[in-house]
Amino acid sequence: MPCSPEKLAANRANSARSTGPKSAEGKARSRRNGLKHGLTGEGIVVPDEDVAAVAERFEAYRADLKPRNDVALGLVHRAALLAVRMERSARHEAATLARAMLEAEGAEADERADELERLIKLIVTDPASATRRLRRIPEGIDWMIGRWQSLKAVLIGKSRQKWDPGHGERAAELLGGKGRYNGESRLIALSQATLGLFQLLGESDWPGLADGERREAARAELGRLIDAEVVRLEGVREGLDHQAIARDRAGAMARALFSTSDEAILARKYEAAAERGFYRALKEIEHINGRTDEAEEVAATPSDEEKSGELASPLPEAEPEPADEPRPPREPRPTAPIVRQGPAPGPNAALCRRENPLDVQHPPHNPPLGG
Repeated sequence: MPCSPEKLAANRANSARSTGPKSAEGKARSRRNGLKHGLTGEGIVVPDEDVAAVAERFEAYRADLKPRNDVALGLVHRAALLAVRMERSARHEAATLARAMLEAEGAEADERADELERLIKLIVTDPASATRRLRRIPEGIDWMIGRWQSLKAVLIGKSRQKWDPGHGERAAELLGGKGRYNGESRLIALSQATLGLFQLLGESDWPGLADGERREAARAELGRLIDAEVVRLEGVREGLDHQAIARDRAGAMARALFSTSDEAILARKYEAAAERGFYRALKEIEHINGRTDEAEEVAATPSDEEKSGELASPLPEAEPEPADEPRPPREPRPTAPIVRQGPAPGPNAALCRRENPLDVQHPPHNPPLGG
């Protein structure tokens, strides 16, 4: 469907309002909108201060490592970049940990506040469990003391409110009991008596006094009961192990030193990768420099002929000695005949000679067989 002239004019007007950055500075800033830590890339993700740091580190490494060729020179630049990247990773981790520690302190305080709020709500439905847990933490005890003091102010007329049955129920809950109107709770009986309801009082509770005086007597005793409970809670607070509580809260900050967030894990991976690449580059530079030195040493080493020429004696060579004249062959030395002893050999003499190749003869004292 073709666009109407009115809509086309509106589209052109909207596009004219925002077409992106125009200046070089604005465009450079726009390119860095997605930059969070700048630990993975090169080029535009490297901040300007890191570019200067890489150049400075490159010059220092080149003077120290003395690259022998262009490959080693490139590795030196790579090592300088990775070294700056490792430092940036360390700064990023330090800043993250500092922020995590500050947030950990606030988070731990928020957790305590949430727990206190939960127990305050629980005191209505389960006052026994709630008050028992509130007495274990300083914040819970402070809240209970403040609550008792507020009830005391209402009771003695220092508040705009007037004492009513609801205040008696709140007081009963602070003692860990239900606010029931029965004779089991002395606090409830005194609370009712301050209102002119004496049914829950005992027979010994000011029987001879007028109703007004009896109400004041009940009010005074209820005030003493509240004061005694405040003193008891203050003693409980002093008896808490504040050092253990402080250590537990300090542990939250210590636990924050090792962040398990995805960002922290990724940053540690980048730092480890940069460190491995840095030492690999140094090793390759050392290998290349060593190989270049070996090649130069081989080129500078003279050949065998040059070595023989250099090591030759300046004296004239000695004439070779004449060869010895051949000697005539020596005549064989005559062999003495073997003298046989004993009787003449019999018909089996040839067989004996074959079986006795050493031609060992029997001694003369041995008589021949068959004689």
